[in-house]
Amino acid sequence: MPDTPLYMQFHFREQVKDAFEAAIQQEVSKFRDAGMIDPDWKADQVVFRTSQPLAFTETTGQRGGTTQSGEFTAGFRSGFVRDFECAIQFDKNDERKLYTASLPTSEVQQDMRRAWNRTMDTIFVEAAMAQALGGPKPYITVQANPAFMTIAVDWNKVAINAGVNSAMTIWKIQEAKRRMRVNEVDLDSEMLCLAISPDMEMLWLSYAQTAPNETFARLIAAYLEDPSKGILNCKVIVTNRLTVNASGHQQALIFTKRAFKLNSPDYDVRVDTLPKDRHALQLAAYAKTGVVRRWDELVCGAWVDLGGVLV
Repeated sequence: MPDTPLYMQFHFREQVKDAFEAAIQQEVSKFRDAGMIDPDWKADQVVFRTSQPLAFTETTGQRGGTTQSGEFTAGFRSGFVRDFECAIQFDKNDERKLYTASLPTSEVQQDMRRAWNRTMDTIFVEAAMAQALGGPKPYITVQANPAFMTIAVDWNKVAINAGVNSAMTIWKIQEAKRRMRVNEVDLDSEMLCLAISPDMEMLWLSYAQTAPNETFARLIAAYLEDPSKGILNCKVIVTNRLTVNASGHQQALIFTKRAFKLNSPDYDVRVDTLPKDRHALQLAAYAKTGVVRRWDELVCGAWVDLGGVLV
């Protein structure tokens, strides 16, 4: 066998696959740490059964009687595994890149891992405000996302101010938290996350610099000084993956970690020689993963006009 990367020996092919799979499973996308992995989600479709809100009933200490019980009758929610692929082809002139392909630190593997993490972030954003699937068997009836969990672009403090759009304000964050609490969500026991765009973060920075003594500006300054502390008890995720509507408005997301269920992604990496392409070598990664919004009341979307008011 010629001593050239285009005729890699079997053990080197396996080394490429093993290193890639090990490294990609250790990396975490921006959103993946903000969801709950369901180890029992093995099939292409998983169905979650939901109960009505439970409540304790006082029995006044009487002897005997009939137990008052509830059932899981509130409905069903389906989650589906999706298939993805990413492939890169190496020509005979790509020897320098190919020689290091077995290393987790190689540019090839780093580029593919970053591409996968971006894909995972996109899947989360899509699941956040998408129509759910559930209902009776086969559990694929479309169920609209509750309108109550979407904050209008012209929300101003405690009500809509028609025609006056606003940016990502403290009031929209607090309104999202209020709506969760109205739905009996105990935010004291939840991990709360806020997903914003880089443009929103830059507007915050500009406001903090021009009005340093304002309440919101001080909160922003504290966040920018140490982003790990978040803002208003929210872990902040800065991402390019937010939804943008036809008007150019971006949809920020306020949600809890418990809102999403995801499976453990399954990866398969293949290294193949392509005789018809002058024996070029192809590195392909295949992945299967799924994310579903488990609880509607734990996810709130806030439309943001980057040119709107910020206070």
